[in-house]
Amino acid sequence: MKKTQQFSLKIFNSAIFISIILTGCSDDKKNSAGSDSILPNAHNSSMNSLTVSNTSDPILGLAIDNKINTIMKKTGATAVTIAIAKHGIMKYEKAYGFQDAQKAIPLKADALLRTASIVKPITAAAIRKLANDGKLSLSDHAFCTGSNAPCWLPATLLSPSSDPRAKDITIQQLIVHQGGRSRNHDPFGSEAQCKAVSAPCPPSRIDVVKYMMTLPLDYTPGSPGHLDGYSNFGYLILGMIIEQASHTSYTQYVQNSLMKPLGISSNDFKAGESLPADHDQREPIYISKQMAPSVFNIGKEAPFAEEGFVAKNWLAVGSSISTAKAMALFASAYKLPHGEMLGRSSTNDGNHLGGLDGSATIIRQLPSGVSYSILLNIAIGGDDYRSLQTHLDEASKLIF
Repeated sequence: MKKTQQFSLKIFNSAIFISIILTGCSDDKKNSAGSDSILPNAHNSSMNSLTVSNTSDPILGLAIDNKINTIMKKTGATAVTIAIAKHGIMKYEKAYGFQDAQKAIPLKADALLRTASIVKPITAAAIRKLANDGKLSLSDHAFCTGSNAPCWLPATLLSPSSDPRAKDITIQQLIVHQGGRSRNHDPFGSEAQCKAVSAPCPPSRIDVVKYMMTLPLDYTPGSPGHLDGYSNFGYLILGMIIEQASHTSYTQYVQNSLMKPLGISSNDFKAGESLPADHDQREPIYISKQMAPSVFNIGKEAPFAEEGFVAKNWLAVGSSISTAKAMALFASAYKLPHGEMLGRSSTNDGNHLGGLDGSATIIRQLPSGVSYSILLNIAIGGDDYRSLQTHLDEASKLIF
C-alpha cells in the first residue's frame, strides 16, 4: 500500500493529464484591467458562423462577433456558443464555427458542449434544493462510519487506513471546497493509472472514491485558508449524495428539479460521454492539446479530451454537456459560485470558470440582472478568460 500511495501521489502531481483553470468568484479590479474595446469593427466580422439570435441590436452583435472571432483565431477554437439573458429572459444566442473537423457542418446555437467546472454551481444548487425540500441537511456528514449519523455514503467506501478525520466531512464543507482534499491530490486526470491502484479499468466512481479514501487528508475538514483546496473530488462526492438523496440519477435530478422550472428542456442538459463515438449528435469535436494514457485502452497514448477520463464518473464535476442558453438561464436564478437561489428581484456579481483539455467555459451574472455563458471546444489561457469576461461584461451594458 505504501508503494502504491507514493506512485499515485507522483501521478496526481503531474500536470500532463489535465489543466483545470477555475475560480468561484469574480474580481472586478482584475477584470477591469482588460484592454479590449467593444466598438464594432466591420472589417473583422466576416468569419463563417451560424447565427440564431433574438436580438436586433447590430452594435451588440458586432461587438460580440469581433471578440469571439479574435479569440477563435488566437486559440484555434472551431466551435463556440454564447447566450445572454437579462432577468431570466433570453436576449441573445449565437454559435460560431463548425461541428465537425472538416468544417463542413455549421455549429448551431443549441449545440451541446462540455460544461467543464461551470457545472459545479449547478451541483451545489441541486444539493441546496434537496436541503430546502427536507431531504438532507448541509450539516450532514458525507461518509457513514456507524457512529456519525446523519450521514450519506456507505461505510464500505472507507477502509481501516482511511483518515479518521474523514468522518467529520460535511456536505457544506464540500460545497465550499473545505472537505480536506487539496487541488494537488485530485484524482481527475489520473484514472488511467487504475492498475497502479488495483482497480479495474476503466474505474468506476466507487473505485475512485475507495482509493482516494485510503489516502490521508491534506488538512482538517472545515479549516479555512487553504488556497489550493479547490477540489474536483469533493464535487464527485456531492454528485453521489445527490443520487442517494433523490433516488434518481444526477442528470435526471438536475433536469427535473432545476432546469425544468426555468423552462429549460431536458435536451439542453445531458450526461456527457468520453469517447467521440458516444458523443451526442449535437456535440462538436473537442480539440485536444494533451496526450495522456488512455483510461479505456491501457498502454495506449490518446488525446486526453477523448480517452483521458471517464466522463460518466464526473458529471457533477465537469463532464456534463449543456447549451449556452441553459447555463445563462441557470445563472439568472442561482447565485454563483455556490448555488444559492436568487430572490425574484435579486441580482448578484459572481462567476465561475471551467477548463479542461478540449474545453473552456464561463458562466457569469452581473448586478444589472444580465447573465451569460460562453462555451468553447478548446482549452484557453488565463489571459483569454479575463479578456473574454471583461469584454462581455462591457458588451452587456448594451442590453436593455
